[in-house]
Amino acid sequence: MKAETAYNVIQALPETEKQRLYNMLGIIKKPKAVKKKEDAKFLTLEQCTEMILKQLTERRNKKYSIESMKVV
Repeated sequence: MKAETAYNVIQALPETEKQRLYNMLGIIKKPKAVKKKEDAKFLTLEQCTEMILKQLTERRNKKYSIESMKVV
């Protein structure tokens, strides 16, 4: 049996069987940490406008910067 075949078989196993296999092989698998989502923050109209203007000016400056202009 090739390693690729064994890998595909292991990936097809349910999580409980994977854990059982890891226990048989002596592999300690740490559970994945679940990232906690931050609560949605509400922005005022002024904050939104400021953020959008900042992004637009950064894009404009990047697009028309001297480094990006090609000399023909």
